[in-house]
Amino acid sequence: MCLSVCYCRPCSPAGLATVEQKRYVCAKRLHSLGYNFMAIVSLLFCSFLVPVSNVTVRANATGLVELNDTVSLTCSASGSSLNFHWFNGSNDITVNERVQLSDENRTLTISTVLRSDKGPLYCVVSNGVSNGTSPPIVLDIRYGPSNISLTVSPHVAAHRAGSDLTLSCSSESNPPALYHQYFWTFNNGINFVGMSSKLTIHYANVSNAGWYTCAAQNWLLNTTSSTNITLNVTRE
Repeated sequence: MCLSVCYCRPCSPAGLATVEQKRYVCAKRLHSLGYNFMAIVSLLFCSFLVPVSNVTVRANATGLVELNDTVSLTCSASGSSLNFHWFNGSNDITVNERVQLSDENRTLTISTVLRSDKGPLYCVVSNGVSNGTSPPIVLDIRYGPSNISLTVSPHVAAHRAGSDLTLSCSSESNPPALYHQYFWTFNNGINFVGMSSKLTIHYANVSNAGWYTCAAQNWLLNTTSSTNITLNVTRE
């Protein structure tokens, strides 16, 4: 004997139905009749999924300092039986020591943020009938100066006296160079202070040969990074 029973609730106009079938086998002894019989019962469980809509992301902060701050982002959406998936650009966000997911993946928490965490960060929400993507959030992660470098132009091993030389200092930073001040030091003694990342020497002579140091400072973060180069000047 086989019975099929479908348990359904009324379908809302926006809902779409999915059906899950489960089969149960049961045995029962009828004492009065003195024999056993087996019944197979198929139950069709009907559920109605509301399509995904109104997907948004909010962050508890967007102005952050690299290697110092923690940020939490929460994804919300309308619909039923929702699944949440996070992305940084085109890459899936995976859980590690710094990155955690909670509240059924609705909340993304990033500890000791890195500049690579800036995004765009967004979540994709799906169920069995539709999906939706949130508008992206870009974090303003402040860092630097870092990866500082110092070059001299023209690029030769030794510069002839009487030539014009330019030393150029560069670094990576957020906020950018608008918030930078560059300090130039010659032979660890003479200081040239200015906003420019370039130091020009006109009509160089042998007294200009020596050790030049460039230090870049980020006013906003009160951080400094420096590097140096040796300048060789020969007599004409």
